[in-house]
Amino acid sequence: MNVYNDHGVLVVVLAERDLKDPITLNETFEEMVVRQGRRKILVDLSPVETMNSLMIGAIVGLHIIAYENVAVLKFTGLSEHLKILFRLLGVDKLFELHYGKEAAVESFGPAPQANA
Repeated sequence: MNVYNDHGVLVVVLAERDLKDPITLNETFEEMVVRQGRRKILVDLSPVETMNSLMIGAIVGLHIIAYENVAVLKFTGLSEHLKILFRLLGVDKLFELHYGKEAAVESFGPAPQANA
């Protein structure tokens, strides 16, 4: 997992190995959302080529944590295979999906300005 800030948005780049350990992933995500108070989160799935049901469950778990803590969670970087899988499972209706990282970051609105 690679985590960085982009114009006030926390970008979380997940690999397949991250999704294969949903307990650790959820604990890490809770740390970011609940304890650190991050409210704008973009999950980049570009390193992920395929998903099984456990991995889809991990993604749904992130959505639940964000929803329960009034955080905005969006996804980007889906391969063509994942787009089809999400569409078949109907989770494309549950998640806000973007097909370009820059556009996804901009969709959160302007970055907070530092006090002058």
